[in-house]
Amino acid sequence: HMLTDSAFNALLKTLEEPPEHAVFILATTEVYKLPSTILSRCMRFDFRIVNREILYNHLKKVFELSGIKCDEKSLEAISLAGNGSVRDMLSVADCVVSYCKDNITYDKTLEVLGSSEKEEIYKLISGIIDSDFGVVLNKINDICLSGKNLIQLGRDLTSSFKDLIVIKSCDNPEKILSLTKEDLDALKKLSNKIDVKSLLSFMEKFSNMESELKFALSPRTLIEITCLECASMKNQNEDGVKKN
Repeated sequence: HMLTDSAFNALLKTLEEPPEHAVFILATTEVYKLPSTILSRCMRFDFRIVNREILYNHLKKVFELSGIKCDEKSLEAISLAGNGSVRDMLSVADCVVSYCKDNITYDKTLEVLGSSEKEEIYKLISGIIDSDFGVVLNKINDICLSGKNLIQLGRDLTSSFKDLIVIKSCDNPEKILSLTKEDLDALKKLSNKIDVKSLLSFMEKFSNMESELKFALSPRTLIEITCLECASMKNQNEDGVKKN
């Protein structure tokens, strides 16, 4: 997709009359950038993201064949970090193995991923929903003191609020969300304390925060302000009636 128009035109003749011994495989993540003259001469295959369960089982097999010990929670965390890509998952796994050697633990996996413990994230979200400024600030402080990556924290918060919207809106959220049963149950409890309208407002704020974090002089301050702003917002029922 980074070829110039002239380069594509030069390639076109070869694609029209390819040598019998050759098969051309063109791969791109931005297919819309390819000229129609090229696309019309190709057999097109659109690859979809891989199901988390398939990634999990593949990673487990790779570790078993390599003689690497890995607990269940680490397998889940690494497979989720792949975001549906086998290559990306194995790249993450390679980094984790380099750090942990032949015995991968969940704590060390989180250190490599820069992710905060899900339990801590859920406590922070609970403080936001309950409008408890003390809990919010204390949880952010605990996460910062643990040395977690704040940009990753921003992503985790945005993702968790999105998951809450799915849980509130869909009959079978487990079919959509790539979450463990433990995480799903924890989010379901949180979803009972808030309405969809408030969640949408929160998600918008955290989405904006996520894009600003890369350029923030003080990522922690930006996260604190965003969390406190959401905590100060009035919860409303989906019909617009304020909660007591």
